[in-house]
Amino acid sequence: MREFQPEDKDEQQASWRTPQVERLYIPAMLPLGLIKKLRHFLQRRRVRRRTLALLAYDDHILCDLGFSRGQLRRQLGQPVPRGIGRRG
Repeated sequence: MREFQPEDKDEQQASWRTPQVERLYIPAMLPLGLIKKLRHFLQRRRVRRRTLALLAYDDHILCDLGFSRGQLRRQLGQPVPRGIGRRG
């Protein structure tokens, strides 16, 4: 059997080329600002969930823990101070 050989030199070069794939830019790391905002969002959500869990307790138990219902409700409306909830 005879092997296939392109008649034209351009066809021969074209047959050996790898297919052209569109290149996408994918950064190796997310932007630092996005990471910072995501970290703050998760921290705020964690504090909010813990505060809501405390609000489910009775007033006497909250008093034993050193909290009042008013303090916890105010805590829900305030931003989280920096350094709270950080793991070291």
